[in-house]
Amino acid sequence: MTGIVTSLLLPWVCGMVWVHWLLRSSGRCNGFLVAGHGYLLGVFLATLLIRVWSATGLPLHYWSLAATIVVLTLTGLAAIRAQVVPTRHARVPYRPAAWELAVTALFLALILYRYATILQELLLRPLFAWDVWMNWAPKAIVWYHYNELLPWVSIPDWLSAPGEALAYTAGASDAWKYPETIPLIQLWGMIAMGTSDHTLIYLPWFLVALALGLALYGHLRLSGSSVVTSTLACYLLMNLPFINVHAALAGYADIWVTAAFGCAVFALHEWGDSRRWQYAVLALLLAAMCTQLKIPGIILGGIVCTVLLISLRPLNRRVWLVLAAAFSACLLYVACFGLDLDIPGTGRLVISGEGIMLPYIGYYEFAYHPVSRAMINTTLVMTNWHLLWYVFILLGVATIIKGKAIKAPSLLSGSLLLALLFILFVYYFTNRYLFALDYTQVNRALIYTTPLLVLYIIHASGSLLTTTPTGRLTRLSRGTH
Repeated sequence: MTGIVTSLLLPWVCGMVWVHWLLRSSGRCNGFLVAGHGYLLGVFLATLLIRVWSATGLPLHYWSLAATIVVLTLTGLAAIRAQVVPTRHARVPYRPAAWELAVTALFLALILYRYATILQELLLRPLFAWDVWMNWAPKAIVWYHYNELLPWVSIPDWLSAPGEALAYTAGASDAWKYPETIPLIQLWGMIAMGTSDHTLIYLPWFLVALALGLALYGHLRLSGSSVVTSTLACYLLMNLPFINVHAALAGYADIWVTAAFGCAVFALHEWGDSRRWQYAVLALLLAAMCTQLKIPGIILGGIVCTVLLISLRPLNRRVWLVLAAAFSACLLYVACFGLDLDIPGTGRLVISGEGIMLPYIGYYEFAYHPVSRAMINTTLVMTNWHLLWYVFILLGVATIIKGKAIKAPSLLSGSLLLALLFILFVYYFTNRYLFALDYTQVNRALIYTTPLLVLYIIHASGSLLTTTPTGRLTRLSRGTH
């Protein structure tokens, strides 16, 4: 029991210490934000330590790894103590009204009740999903029993390898090229517990959902939203059926990609608002984590980096037109002549009018596939998302009516738009359309956008309601500080 408790707390505390050190000098942070981001980066740090241990040939001894995290935590505390921070102006404390306290308590009670039932489900009747036992868990179990990170290779390589090579592969033909962070999270719990078969190993899947909620609340409070609005946003996000399902689906990767990508865009949004470089760094760290969780995370992490890069120096209309023309010329060239590059150390990149081959990801044939009915069923008919997509669509219509749709997109809305375009392109124009028609993948692929959707809905609705028809300002989404 000591092992599992320390395996859960030590990375979290270490991550919080270093996130606090990073953001403290910005003058814009709070404990909720630090706790949410700190959990994700702390877990990522633990998996990186396992990789370093394996690369140096050291055995995967839990207490040695835990001691290293303790040393890093103490180093972070010393760095905080030596840090010089700017003087912060005292804020006038905001006293919520009685009705605000009552509504906040109600939403908080509903969240706590829901996650108490999820925790019970995870501990008493763990759901070991098919993908987990095909792609993720076999790696962790093999690594645990051999006490080293044995290579996972393609099936042809595995068949041709000599017996003493100890190369393993899973039942899925592409599982060998999946990023290793998810099985490393499982492995961390296994070496802490001293077993590969225990429900407590999968508690991080429960905690990452809580961390996502904490980060969302912290960022909303940082941006000036009231306690009620921030708690309502957490309720909307944390009680979405698919968020709940993946918090209980022990071993799945999607909840981690959702949290890492969502928190990266939260940090990106704060960078866009405040221009504090610390949040740009935080966004990059979380984007790096995103790329190490699942193959779609490579694209999502790339979206964060692209939006951040564009935001470094605002471009005028002439530059945008030049870039658009250059991009169109590149597309025309690829459509006519194609592109075939062999990238050293990465793989082959092939783009043509017929399809695309990406390193680590594979080949996808281009063709339009009518999957609109499946998309509508997934977002508006089935009970995957409650009313989230209805609210998003109505908000979009209201934005157009208000004449605010032609504004330059924020970093949040730009990231959301690119993520949605990526998902729609995959299911409308590649052979992945089959997984939309049978509802085995598209419904959970949309989970990656949910934190961005909730944050966008809160900010956009607040912007729309800021001015009443008589011109008076309201305080529907902003608290008084």
